Amino acid sequence: MEQLDALNWKLCLSSKPKGGTAEKTEKFGIESELGFIFEDEITEINLFVKKTEEMQREMVIFLNESKAMEMNNIYRVRSIARKNFQLTETARKLLVIPSVVLSSFSISKGQYRMEFLFHDSQIDDVSKVILQELMEKSDVKVEYLGPSGGFRESIRRITDRTKLTLIGIETDPPEEELKMERNPMGTEWVRIEKTPIGRGNINSIYFTNEKPQREDVKEIVPGKIYYAATENNFIRGMDSLMSENRIPCISRVNILKGRKFYVITAVPDIFAGEYIHVARQVATSFDKWNLKIFRVQNIGEWIYREKILPSKFT
Repeated sequence: MEQLDALNWKLCLSSKPKGGTAEKTEKFGIESELGFIFEDEITEINLFVKKTEEMQREMVIFLNESKAMEMNNIYRVRSIARKNFQLTETARKLLVIPSVVLSSFSISKGQYRMEFLFHDSQIDDVSKVILQELMEKSDVKVEYLGPSGGFRESIRRITDRTKLTLIGIETDPPEEELKMERNPMGTEWVRIEKTPIGRGNINSIYFTNEKPQREDVKEIVPGKIYYAATENNFIRGMDSLMSENRIPCISRVNILKGRKFYVITAVPDIFAGEYIHVARQVATSFDKWNLKIFRVQNIGEWIYREKILPSKFT
């Protein structure tokens, strides 16, 4: 996992729009990690609120008016951000840059905050988006642009505000999934998805010493870091169920070692049980993948202390 620390630069953006969900979260003091899915010109945003007996009547009215889904004592509020929401439109343009990854998206008392990691070789491209998008009257602010401390430090900072659980899944993908059409980077790699949940192609940053198998792979750091888009029905099957149940995903890393494919996911602690239920459903639908769960652990206990895969593969 230390390979992901090569995303050594960070951009933090914030926005505090007037009205709508943001205004309500400020009124009720809501703080939440946010689920986030792009689809065509629409951006889907999901926030969650844990149900409590002390919950204000006005907040319950807001949740009901928002058509919040309640399940397992968690309210899930889905909103749609359209083209006039500058923060998500800026995010779209940043994520076109090959090495840029959305590492966190949250809201706290009316203020949205996005954090992106990228490799410093692409600072010119990031700077260009900032200078083009963030005009004088922009409601999006640059909070930070500089060294990131790496992927693991980014995850650690999220745990300062939200308890996260790491869940590891091991699979044996069918032969066709290992062929060049669906596997552009050989037999051993680590990749992080540019957004942790989505639809359509899997857009990822690959870390590997192997040479690309396809011409459409973009080189970020010669011989080490690449960008590629590919398909994976197994991953998108999980995404469909997570979206349906509005389960936020903070980060997702995939690892290929020979014929073993691993999915390493970070979710808010209160959603860990639901994510395991999703894994069980996917195991039934994709029975040829021979899915196993090999790790469920508080991220704070793991992040700087241990390897992530079972000992036979480390």
